[in-house]
Amino acid sequence: MQPRIPVLYDISASQTLPYTKAPISGFWASSFLTASNGSQYFLASGLLASQSVSAYGASVLDLTTLQRSAYFRPASFSDTNLERFNFITQEYEFSGLPPDNIDMKLRSNTKDVQFDVTIHATSPAFYYCGTGAYNYVNDTMYNWAFSASKTSGSISFPPTNDSSTSTLERVDLNPSASLTWYDRVWGAAELRDGNSTFFNLYFDNSDLILWAPLVDSYDPPFISRSSNLRARGQNWHQLVPVDLFEVGTGDAVWTSPRTGFQYPQEWRVGIEGRGELVVRSVVGDQEFAVEGAHGEGGATYIGFVTFEGVFDGESVTGFGGVELRMTALV
Repeated sequence: MQPRIPVLYDISASQTLPYTKAPISGFWASSFLTASNGSQYFLASGLLASQSVSAYGASVLDLTTLQRSAYFRPASFSDTNLERFNFITQEYEFSGLPPDNIDMKLRSNTKDVQFDVTIHATSPAFYYCGTGAYNYVNDTMYNWAFSASKTSGSISFPPTNDSSTSTLERVDLNPSASLTWYDRVWGAAELRDGNSTFFNLYFDNSDLILWAPLVDSYDPPFISRSSNLRARGQNWHQLVPVDLFEVGTGDAVWTSPRTGFQYPQEWRVGIEGRGELVVRSVVGDQEFAVEGAHGEGGATYIGFVTFEGVFDGESVTGFGGVELRMTALV
């Protein structure tokens, strides 16, 4: 914990909250990975734990071919899972490592999505809105993150159709060129009629990171527009209003054949007094959906994006992630 920041909780303790203290908990990781052979991947993984609805999932997107493999499963997690930060199934693991659960293990062992990675707590934690608590629709959300944690491990791929072997192809990661955005959230989940968009963006040729939670709730009415700025490895944190937010329409929308949700693929974001960015998804299908969801919940969208624009008077480019939650999602 950074002693100069007046936060409300300890991040290590927040990793192991039972249902009585966190009726709804989220643990999410977006990893931007470079392998030892130079190939690059976007790995997204996470879980939602509540006493009514729980699920976990993972995906790997090859950033050269844009081929993606993914799954999202319903689950049932106990207080023991939460209090030990130990979520393990036969095909999936998201768990904290000794002594304080700040380093983390991610593992997937399905037919199409296989990886074994460690998230190292090398990035200073930041607290959303400065203190790690903020108003979300009609309740309080608690939220902190590691913005750029070193990541090590490997990804394995099934053999291609023209391969003469059935052996998995293992690709080792380059930890010095691989980072993870880890997001820990608990509290409110009252977006019953509305949309939320979250960006975490990394500037090329700079240590600057920008993240922006943008919420539109129709019932009850609630709108939130803000952005956060920080440099990698540093503790300063700026809150800056978002004065422009436009979402793509027409061809800049991807419609899910699984759920029927329509996900924008392009956004224009204005950071008050600093500049304007155009953010684009690199491929449409980056949805996580429980089998048979059919628009009734159990879906989210976590995708790889690139951006360009002008910031502080300079032309900029970069990459990052977007998370979308649409109307009717829990």
